[in-house]
Amino acid sequence: MKQFLIVIVILAVIAAAGTAASYAVSAGAVAEFVGGERAEEVLGHREVRFAFSGISQIPDSPRAWVFHYPSTDLVRLLDVTIYVTPKGQILRTDPHNLEQRLLGYRAADPTQ
Repeated sequence: MKQFLIVIVILAVIAAAGTAASYAVSAGAVAEFVGGERAEEVLGHREVRFAFSGISQIPDSPRAWVFHYPSTDLVRLLDVTIYVTPKGQILRTDPHNLEQRLLGYRAADPTQ
């Protein structure tokens, strides 16, 4: 029984480390996409979750991290959502033209 518990603890630690690494890579990809930490601060509070059942709006419903900003003035929208693979690839953004809107913000931001 003791060996079984040790194996369970080791598997839990490995799973936690893998989840933390995946989150770190995905969060870094989002920060790079939006133009760095300054732009991400302007986007405001974010809610992050991992969609284990997949993203139904994307073909093949891949599993992904969902970064949701419920209220932002940066892009003159009420909410922004960015879908990112566990390996850090941006799958989709809502709104679809988020990248162009962020480019406009970066051009107007003198700190960039």
